[in-house]
Amino acid sequence: MYKAVLVDDEALIRDAISKTIPWNTFGFELAATCQNARQVVQLLNEQPLDLVITDICMPFMDGLELAKYIYENHPQVMVIIISGYDDFDYAKQAVRYKVQDYLLKPITAAEFSQILEKVRTLLDQRAQEQEYLSKMKHTYDENLPTLKNRFLAGLIAPSPMAADYISDKLEEFQTELKGPYYLCAILDPIPAAENISSPSFESLTAFSVYSTARDIIYATRAGEVFQDPSNQTILYFSAPTKEQVFTTAKDSCLEIHRLVTTLLDIQLNITIGKPVYTLHKLPLSYQSACSLLENFFLMGSNQILVYSDFSRELPGSTINRSEWISKILNFIKANKIQELDFLLEQFVQTLRKNQLSKQKVILYIQSVVLSIMNFLDNTIFYSDLLFEEEQKLFDHISEMEQLSEMGLALTRFCHTVAEAIHSRHEDYNQKQARLALDYIEQNYSQSSLSLPDVCSHLSMSTSRFSTIFKNSTGETFIEALTRIRMEHAKDLMAHTSLKAYQIAAQVGYTDPHYFSIAFKKHTKMTPTEYMKSLQEV
Repeated sequence: MYKAVLVDDEALIRDAISKTIPWNTFGFELAATCQNARQVVQLLNEQPLDLVITDICMPFMDGLELAKYIYENHPQVMVIIISGYDDFDYAKQAVRYKVQDYLLKPITAAEFSQILEKVRTLLDQRAQEQEYLSKMKHTYDENLPTLKNRFLAGLIAPSPMAADYISDKLEEFQTELKGPYYLCAILDPIPAAENISSPSFESLTAFSVYSTARDIIYATRAGEVFQDPSNQTILYFSAPTKEQVFTTAKDSCLEIHRLVTTLLDIQLNITIGKPVYTLHKLPLSYQSACSLLENFFLMGSNQILVYSDFSRELPGSTINRSEWISKILNFIKANKIQELDFLLEQFVQTLRKNQLSKQKVILYIQSVVLSIMNFLDNTIFYSDLLFEEEQKLFDHISEMEQLSEMGLALTRFCHTVAEAIHSRHEDYNQKQARLALDYIEQNYSQSSLSLPDVCSHLSMSTSRFSTIFKNSTGETFIEALTRIRMEHAKDLMAHTSLKAYQIAAQVGYTDPHYFSIAFKKHTKMTPTEYMKSLQEV
């Protein structure tokens, strides 16, 4: 029911209208009848009303003055004026104060009912409009974060927004982007290895980072924050000066990184772009922050990178690939692991210093591995195991997110190759040493047997043979030859009746005296003493 009030200074008219009209039939409740406008004003301040029906001529305040008061203070209340004067000036003033109708006395019940029907229809329409507007406002309020997020994302879109539109939206969303200096930062959470395949956990992680950043940014009124479609959190900072916007951004990002990594136990990459002047240049700051994301591959993750710390010009130095490969191969072949590790660390640092892209780094590492495998392919050191290690490295290197991770993989591969070469070297050396011992065993009785004879038999240089033989047997050639001759001499003494000088000749000594000296040095006894000791046993 709509509430109506009837005001007329004549009681008979008030009674007649109030009792004659079936108010409920037209959707109205006659809330009160008043004898003057002052009483209506008091009612308007005490309770909500929908319709005031007033006479125009009344003491203290006439109907037009009441209409003016309602128009200025309660514009939602409709007014109907009943007048006994057919005066154009009255009607004109009534229109000025948005009076719904101006009726002339005498008025019939049918006419009055028709007017109430018309007013009820207007009130119904207005109620529907207000209900619709209320729903629209509720929907708008519910979607306000989404609308604001969309607007903030549009500030860095390739297609710029109109200046007037930006100005209107900044006011509508009551943002903290006052300027005139702005700066963009990107927060990119790193999913833990055990949760990397869980989209729900990744979304929860991204929201936790966004929520933390929002609390800090809005608490300090440093700027604005939103999430992009890839779950990265984007920060906009605003300040009166270039230095202030940079300081604010850096301090805020440090605090966000501290809270996220310590309290939430989430690793977080943050890039801070360059400051720009005026809001329409914000895309440049965003692009500079994006360009830093590649550097986490070079510099390592879970840290803050600032655009001003990186030179965007190509370094003057170049990487001599063949020189690096040659050095790496030399240390591998020599099995100098400590020197190899230090060299590979320098190699990785050089790649980092030159700020190479991930794809270029992969090409450099692949070229090193291929050069090593080409060397092995032409030697006895190649094996199926090393081929498998090469394929394993190539299969996984593109999946690695950090240069340091690639460096470790290359180091492990080089260690495997060095160990395989060293092991094969050891096997080869042992084999050569055994062949040398066999040759000595077969030719010890020849007095002319010498080191060059053995080296010629093995097709090896004397220096290389001496090193291999000493490392493999722990003896020099002369020591091994003497030991074998002495063992055979003792065997002859034990199982024959030959004289010492005869035994000396059979084991390769042309000088019996020299044989006696060598025998005593080897056994701590002369040949005569040794043979006598055998007889006593």
